[in-house]
Amino acid sequence: MGFKLNILLILLLAYQITPAYAVTTPQDITINVQSDGVTRLDYLFQAEVTSLQTNVTLLGQRYSDLFIINDEGLPLEYSESEGGLSIYSLGSSLVNLTYMTSDL
Repeated sequence: MGFKLNILLILLLAYQITPAYAVTTPQDITINVQSDGVTRLDYLFQAEVTSLQTNVTLLGQRYSDLFIINDEGLPLEYSESEGGLSIYSLGSSLVNLTYMTSDL
C-alpha cells in the first residue's frame, strides 16, 4: 500500500511541475525604420505566468536601447542567450520589448 501511495504522490507532483522557461513568438511586432538606417522594433508577446523566464529571438545581431516591461509597466531583468534574450518574466502575462538595431 505504501509503495502505491509513493508512486501516486510522485505522479501528482510531476503533473504539477511547470517548466523553468518558455519559448514564445511575438503576437505583435512594430518596425520603424528611421532616415539614418537605424530600426526601432517593438515586440509584444504573452508570457507564461508560471515560467521563470521566457526566451525571445531578436531580429538583428547588434542592438541598443533595450527596454523591457511587463503588463504592469515594471521593468524586467534579462540576460543574453544564444540567438536572443532570456527574460525573467515570472508572474508576468504580457511582455513589451523595445530596442534599436542597425542590422536590418
